[in-house]
Amino acid sequence: MQSAPLMISSVLQFASRAHPDREIVSRLVDEPLWRYGWSDCEARAKKAAQLLTSLGVCAGDRVSTLAWNTHRHLELFYAAPGIGAVLHTANPRLSEDQIVYTINHAGSEVLFFERSFVALVRKLRPRLPKVRRFIMLTDGERLDRSFDGAASYETMLTEHDGRLDWPVFDENAGAFLCYTSGTTGDPKGVLYSHRSVVLHAVAAGLSGAFGFTAFDVIMPCQSIYHATAWGLPFTAAVNGCGLVLPCDKFDGASIQELIREEGVTFSGGVPTIWTMYLAHLEKTGEKPGRLERLVIGGSAVPRAMAETFKKKYGVRVLQIWGIVLGLVDQKATWSHMADGIEMWTVRPRGTNS
Repeated sequence: MQSAPLMISSVLQFASRAHPDREIVSRLVDEPLWRYGWSDCEARAKKAAQLLTSLGVCAGDRVSTLAWNTHRHLELFYAAPGIGAVLHTANPRLSEDQIVYTINHAGSEVLFFERSFVALVRKLRPRLPKVRRFIMLTDGERLDRSFDGAASYETMLTEHDGRLDWPVFDENAGAFLCYTSGTTGDPKGVLYSHRSVVLHAVAAGLSGAFGFTAFDVIMPCQSIYHATAWGLPFTAAVNGCGLVLPCDKFDGASIQELIREEGVTFSGGVPTIWTMYLAHLEKTGEKPGRLERLVIGGSAVPRAMAETFKKKYGVRVLQIWGIVLGLVDQKATWSHMADGIEMWTVRPRGTNS
């Protein structure tokens, strides 16, 4: 069996061919709900790749986004790395100075942004000397023409036919550039490679991890600009899962509507989101539909919340930890360890003697 470089584009190609009609549902800032399958997602991602090429974006160049969890942002997740460029997902929740710093530090010359960020981008524009093209993630009808020089993403897509063969290159090439928040000094850039993204996407779906199947419907409520939503947009494609993108609407009622109507089985986010969601269920008496599992990170999950989800609603809460997180309020238990895994207790300084 011959080897091949692990390309992010190959993840989308697989989903497009093996699960072409598995549905992706996306809320948008001020437009109707969007629905399409993985096959249509790849077709539009190829047009987006051609769009980037037409703007002079080449392999190794940086492209920035200021965007929510939407299908357009998802397309750029595949389009930019797909042609060898690096996608910098700017974090709109950082301070203005930090947003400017990250975009300039990344060296991006193209910025895609939501209509809801028009005022912010207009204010930051004089401080972004390297950015030469501003593209609004909307259609021509809703394009805010008060923003001088901005182009409509949807209009630009119509200028391309999508006839593109995804290039193959070094799997260790950069794909995503994400910056830290909450660290000392300026945000620190973390470069993800194609290889790391693909391996993570495959590993996350294994039975010893999240255990996804093609019957799952995943809704990332962690922002996809943050650590690529813990890789869920790629894990969904690898496993042929349905994908629900909630845009910027993370209140309890909005989340419940999507969980109920779209049959969400798995979701993730920070404890604050699920505290609001649980409060909504408790207040309204509604049930969480097909929801089976929540993966929560960013801070410790309150024990009472986890127990209520499990005992009252049958939803299992999985706590995950980032590299800078370290304390839990209860001991972990396991029935068995995976093959090849060894565990031992270490002292605070990292020694086991």
